[in-house]
Amino acid sequence: MSRPLNAIKYGQTFLKFQYSNIPRLHDRSRIKEERIDKMPLLKRVPAIAALVFLIASAQARSAPQTPPLPVGQLDADNPLVGRIFDGRTGAEVPLAEALDRARRTEVVLLGERHDNPDHHALQAYILGELLDAGGHPALIFEMIDGDQKETLDSWRATPTPDIGELNDLLSWERRGWPSFSWYEPLFALALEQSLPILPGNPPDAQVHAIARGQDPDTIAALGLEAPLPAPLDSNLLETLRDSHCGMVPEQALAPIALAQRAKDATMARAVITALTERAESAVIITGSEHARTDRGAPFYLPVGLSHLSIAFTEAFVGEMDPLSYGEAKVVTENMPPHDLLWFTPRIDRDDPCAGLAEHFQGHENGASEH
Repeated sequence: MSRPLNAIKYGQTFLKFQYSNIPRLHDRSRIKEERIDKMPLLKRVPAIAALVFLIASAQARSAPQTPPLPVGQLDADNPLVGRIFDGRTGAEVPLAEALDRARRTEVVLLGERHDNPDHHALQAYILGELLDAGGHPALIFEMIDGDQKETLDSWRATPTPDIGELNDLLSWERRGWPSFSWYEPLFALALEQSLPILPGNPPDAQVHAIARGQDPDTIAALGLEAPLPAPLDSNLLETLRDSHCGMVPEQALAPIALAQRAKDATMARAVITALTERAESAVIITGSEHARTDRGAPFYLPVGLSHLSIAFTEAFVGEMDPLSYGEAKVVTENMPPHDLLWFTPRIDRDDPCAGLAEHFQGHENGASEH
């Protein structure tokens, strides 16, 4: 799926280049006005036209395209669906304001529930809006491992990269990720606009070594030697315990938590790599847990780097308070897990605990046979 560019975007790109050394909009206007005052009348016309175009472009950016309609049906009649709320105050945030915040941010994290197609449609929508506003972010995927970079780069270097090949090249679905078709629009936009695409996940072998404490150099390089602050550490362990339906032995939770933190820190490192390689910003496609501002990938970003976490949140019947949802549960005072909550319908899924029970039962049977 491609997203055609409009003339406004080309104008914004030209103006951005023309005034790249002028730091603030009001300074731009003042400098431009001073230049106009000193110009002969005939030479003023292009400059005045440029100012009018700049104003028109800003107005166009305040009127975003309509987001895609949800395909999910469960609890779709919850009034929260399709609306955006501030993760700190619970106040509703207009669409234009939410997108403007994303445009003005260096790192935007789009936190999905992996198996919800509506979340992926909204990720592509937001990326498209950022591009239409003149942005050129690097695109970082949790679903791509660091040891797949060479494969990704080789695919990208072909004369006509075929997005359909990536599912097999990256073993996308074979490694347990949802349907690759849901992510294709993001790759299409990246190709269309020549966006950098970076892996955001450490290789499996590295994750296992870190979890076992067998890779001290990487643990140190990722900033994992020091534990999380106690409340955040407890919350992470509780989250992992609940997500595994209480079936994981207690002594295994700390290694799993370290592996989770390694994934967060790897995403942050990918951002630093992208910005070092002259990307102007970054968009991270990841699960909502990794997108948390308090202990997710933003925890490992350099201080002063602006970031915005958007959690796509499934609405439930009868739950009308945005701040009552797990994605909004505050662990550390004055630090909501996500900056924005964007509500969608939920999808019908099998009981994950039943699947885990079968998984662990299979392991126990296998162990008893040896």
